[in-house]
Formats: sequence, structure tokens, C-alpha cells
Amino acid sequence: MGLYTMPTPKKLPPVLVRAATAQVSSLNDLPTGPPAENPNTTAILICHGMGQQVPFETLNLVVDILRQPGAPGEAPVVQHVHFVDPANPKQSRWLPRAEISVTSADGRQQRQVHVYEAYWAPLTEGHISLLAVMRFLVTAGLRGLSPQLKHFTRWIFGRIQQYERPTSTPIGLLMTLIIIASLVVINTVLTLVVGSNALGALQLGNQQKISHMLLFQLTTDLWWLVVVALIAGIPLVWSAFRREQALAARPPRPLSSGLPDYLAWGGLGLLALTIVLVAAMMAGQYLWLWHGDAAHLANVWTLYPFPTSAASRYAALAAEGVSWWVILPIWGMVLGASFWARSFFVQYLGDVVIYIDSHKLDEFHEIRGQIKRMALETACTIYGARLPSPDGLAAAPFAYDQVVLVGHSLGSVITYDALNATLNLDDTLGTKLRVAERTGSLITFGSPLDKTAFIFDSQHPDALVRVGLAASVQPMIRHLMTRSAIHWVNIYSGNDVISGALNFYELPAAVRHEAGETDDHQDVRVENLRDPQAVTPIQAHTQYWGNPLLAEQLRRAIFRRDALRS
Repeated sequence: MGLYTMPTPKKLPPVLVRAATAQVSSLNDLPTGPPAENPNTTAILICHGMGQQVPFETLNLVVDILRQPGAPGEAPVVQHVHFVDPANPKQSRWLPRAEISVTSADGRQQRQVHVYEAYWAPLTEGHISLLAVMRFLVTAGLRGLSPQLKHFTRWIFGRIQQYERPTSTPIGLLMTLIIIASLVVINTVLTLVVGSNALGALQLGNQQKISHMLLFQLTTDLWWLVVVALIAGIPLVWSAFRREQALAARPPRPLSSGLPDYLAWGGLGLLALTIVLVAAMMAGQYLWLWHGDAAHLANVWTLYPFPTSAASRYAALAAEGVSWWVILPIWGMVLGASFWARSFFVQYLGDVVIYIDSHKLDEFHEIRGQIKRMALETACTIYGARLPSPDGLAAAPFAYDQVVLVGHSLGSVITYDALNATLNLDDTLGTKLRVAERTGSLITFGSPLDKTAFIFDSQHPDALVRVGLAASVQPMIRHLMTRSAIHWVNIYSGNDVISGALNFYELPAAVRHEAGETDDHQDVRVENLRDPQAVTPIQAHTQYWGNPLLAEQLRRAIFRRDALRS
């Protein structure tokens, strides 16, 4: 999604630009025994979400969060770092890095933080069509509505577990399918009408009269759609303004769901209902015109901005034609919204389809592999980074005593996969990278991980071997010991339709209750936190960036290792 960019504080020192430097990063001759790490430097790896992000945008957002007013620190240093493996120089990597000094909330501790980003946006650009996105949405929706999926199974921590399907899932999927179908109908009718008139292919009775009548009726339908859309936008703007006012207060004023949010969701619901009704009317009017005549068309029920009870009056108005100064603005707004929706589906949801629609042999296999390789190589470069040592590579300590992994939206899925892949690699290396031990925290926000798990595990509910094999490459749900070593924080909002609490990456509630919530089970819980400032429906998906909760959790993750030591 388009990222919310926080305003840069005015009285902070400028960014210092440093020439590119070289540093060793190697998975060979891994250090053993103390000193094995730099005890005062944390690395943060951020992975951006879906959309058209530009290079360094996400990295810049993290630095802005750590430089919030009241967060003292020196000027951040930015540079490109050339990581070289002495044993294999051809595998070197260049990574952009921002270095910043961060002080704890109580002012007692200070840490150096190096921020990196996993940038994958160009890999998906231009590789998916609107038809492919629609096909995925429709098939996923129909699959989720299957009556056989009252429960679905998932292999986690050594056994098959049964999870309840969220009650909101069928309703949400059904509404999504209906709205998608309605948008397709509206765009199809508009295309047919414009094409028929442009080519002169409409040959039904009095062509000119019928064309005017059809334009009159369709324009009236679209007029209602535009009016409702404008009305629905008012509470959305109100909700966003209320949030900005709360954040402007010092300290930020907490917000919870209130009247503006309910009105905003009500406005969106009204808009969705209007889209469905307008699609049904437009389809009925066009088909009636195709199979009937002008007299019959005059009796078709529709909604108008003024009374038209007399069919003769309607026919007379239609015969006079519709002024172009009325047609062009209304049709222009609808067509503009249609192009925007198409761009959103392709540029944003298209990224999701490319990455997660892997249940079948598909055309996106190579792109998906490139994204996973890029994220894995970036993570391994950071985990394998070393400090200079006069005694050689084997004695060189790790550059970071902890690595914090952060993922927004689809980036949380990529980050999760990269962490699992890095854990698997470390296992083959004899755990010498100490990935589980050195992963300070995994922070996901706006994450669709629960939804992607549901979509994948509902593909073939009886294919238990396939489900088990998928889990076998995910140490985060395979080993209790590995999972308990990594603190996982997930930030979500009820106003964000993409995200949600992550319940499918921990044991089901019934199993935990039966086990009495032992310490082992508590360690593998995901710490789900609802963001009280992400309140604007839909836009909440990007509002996490400017909210205090994310800043608080980042700072907490940076100093978490020190807190555990003390």
C-alpha cells in the first residue's frame, strides 16, 4: 500500500552521508566461543509491503520512527556497504544502510542500530494481468465459502491441529465476490455502450432515440453511484482528521473505535450496496434494450434524482437526449475510479497473487523464487556480517548480537519465509550462525499471514502429506524450542481488512486450554497488539507507520536483549 510518511522533525541534525565501505560477511569459518558478537549493535531488516515502493523509502520510514521527537540521538549516517566473503568474493553484495544511535525510553541505555531493507518491488512489476488477479480472488473466495471448511487442519509443532474458521471469513469473502462481479458488470456495460455507439452497431428500432434513452438511464444510475461515493468519503475524511488530531497531541491521545469509525464503515457498506444495485440495474437496462424496444424500456424501474412516475415523461426526456455537460463529468468520474481500481488490483493485489498463489504450477514460480532468494541472501549477509579481527576470519566476531526482523503487509510474509529459510540454513551449518538466539524479535504489522495460511491450507483439506511437507520447511511452526527462542509481535487493526490477529501460528485455543497454558505454550504465543490509532477504515493498513505503537515496539525490540540480560 502507499506508505504513510511521517513529517521530519525540524530541530534534528541533518543526515550524514558517508562514502561506501567494505565489510566482511561470510558463512565460512564461522566463529566459535567468546567473543562471538558485538554486544552493542543491533541490525534491523525491514521488508516493505505490496505496491510501488521506491528504493530506500521503507528504510527511511524506520529511521524517521527512531528519530521521533523525544528520542535523542546523533545524526544518522547513510551509506552503501559492500559485504565481501573472503572465501568466495563473487558472492559479494551491496546493501544500503542507515546507522543511528538510539536511546532507550528511560534514557539509561544507548545502542547503535544499523537499518537495512529487503527491496523486492521491481521483481513483480508488470508481470501479472487484471484477469489473473480476478481469477485468484474468485477462486479463493469460492474456496473459503465451501461448507466443508467449517474447520481446517494445519500441521504445527509436530502434529495436525484443527482450527476454527473465523465467523467473519465467509461474509467477507462473499461480499468480495459480489463487489468484484458488480464492478465487472459495470465496466462491461460501459464498454459495450461506448463501443456500440462509436461503431454504430446498435440496430434496434430508432437508433438515435434508443441511444439517448440508454444514455439517460445509465447516466442516472452512475449519478447515484457518484453521489453515494462522495457521501461515503465524508466520514472517512472525518476519521482520518480525528486520528491526525490525536497524534498531534503530546503525548498522543489514545483512540478507540467510535462514531466516526462506525459511520465510515457504514458509508463504505452503503457504497458497496450501491455498486451492487447499480450493476444489476445497468445490466438489466442494457439487456432489456437489446431484446426489447423503447416503449418497454420506459417502464423499467430505476432510481432517478427526480420523480419520473410517468413513462411518457421519461420517454420524452430520453428522446431529447442527455446533455454532454452532464454525461462527461459523471462518466469521467466513474471511468477514472474504474482505472484507479484496475491499477490497485494489478499493482497491489497483484503482488500478493504473485507471491502466495503457489498451490498450483503457475507462471509466477520464477518471480517468487527471485524474491525469496533476495530476502534470504540479504538476511544471511546480515547474520553473517563480521567485525575485523587480526587473528583471521575464524576469530572474527559477529557484527550484531541481535537482528530484528520487521515486515509490513505482504512484506511480513516475505520476512517470515526469509527467517524460516535462514533458520534451515543455520541448521545445516550446525547452528553456528545462532540465528534463533540472535533474532531479537520478529515484528509484523498489517500482516495477512493468517489469511495466507487459511488460503493455502484450504486448497486441499485432505492432503495431509502436503500440509506436513509445507510445515517441515518452517521451523517457526515445526520446533517448539526454535519458536520459543524468537519473540514475535504482531500489530493489527480491526479497521484494516488485510491484517488481523495471528492465531494460526500458535496452538489452537482449545489445545492451550487443555494443556493449562504451560510456560512452553506461552513462549510460542504470538503477541498480538491492536493499534488504537489505526482507525480509518481501509487506510488503517498504512497508518501503522505514523502511530506510536510501532515506534514503541521497535524501541522495545532494540533493547529487549539488554533487558533479558539485566
